[in-house]
Amino acid sequence: MPSSPEQVVSEVGKRLGGLAQPRLGKDALVKLLKQAESALSELSQSSSLQEALRPLTKSLVHTTLLNHKDKDVRLLVAVCFIEVMRVLAPDPPFSDEIFKEIFRLFISVFADLTETSSPYLPRRILILENVAALRCSVIMLDIGCQDLVFEMVKIFFSAVKQGLQQSGCQAMLLIMTQILNEKVTQPLVDVILRNLVKEDKGASHKLAVDVIQNCAEKLEPILRTFLSSCIFNKDVPVNETRKPHHKIILEIFQCAPQMLFAVIPHLTHELLFT
Repeated sequence: MPSSPEQVVSEVGKRLGGLAQPRLGKDALVKLLKQAESALSELSQSSSLQEALRPLTKSLVHTTLLNHKDKDVRLLVAVCFIEVMRVLAPDPPFSDEIFKEIFRLFISVFADLTETSSPYLPRRILILENVAALRCSVIMLDIGCQDLVFEMVKIFFSAVKQGLQQSGCQAMLLIMTQILNEKVTQPLVDVILRNLVKEDKGASHKLAVDVIQNCAEKLEPILRTFLSSCIFNKDVPVNETRKPHHKIILEIFQCAPQMLFAVIPHLTHELLFT
C-alpha cells in the first residue's frame, strides 16, 4: 500500500472510480472511504494537492456514491467531501450543481445530529465544524441554495434540543451568524423568533438568544418592520410568529434591548390607544 497520504488518497480514488466502483459491496466501499478519510485528515490545506486528489474527487461526485442508498456510506462520502474542501480551500474543484448536491448531503447528515449517542456523532460534528470554518453557508447563498439554508437552520434548532455537545452548538451559532451577516430573510427570522418565545427555555432558546445577540445590527431593520406591522396592522392574518409579538418584544428586551429603540414608541402608542 502506498505510504504517503497523497498516494493513499490517489489510489483509493482510482479504486473507487471507473467500472470497479458499482460492483463494490458496502463493506468494500466503507473500507476504502475510511482509508481516504484517514489519509485526508493528515493533509494540510494546499492547492498544490489538487492533482493528487483528482481521482478521489472524480469518484466522489459519481452519482452512485453521492446519492448512495446506505446511510453509513453517505456519511463517509460526506466526510471525504468536507475534507477535500478543507484541503483544497478556497477553490475546491466542484461546479455549482455538484456543490448543491454536496450541501444536500451535508444537510441530510445534520438531520442525524439528534442521535447524540450514535458512534457516528464525531464524524457528523467534524462535518459541521468544517462547514462553519470553511464558510460553506456563504457559498450556499452565492449559488442560490436559500431553500437548503432555511432547511439547515430549522434542523439546527431541532438538533440542539437533544443535548448536543458544546462544539457542535458553537459551530451552529457560527454558521447562522455567517448566514445572517450575508442575508436576512423573514423566514429565517421567523424560525429564530419561534424558538426565542418557546416556553421551554432550553438549548434552542439559548441558540436563538445567541444568534440575536451576535446579529443584532443585521436583524434590527427587519425585526423593526415586523414588530411595527404586528402593532399597527391588526387586520393582517395572525400567524404563529405574529401572535406573541408582545412576548417577542419582552424576550428581545432581555437579550438585546438596543434593537427596540425604534419600536418602543409604537408599543407605547398601542398601549395607550388600544
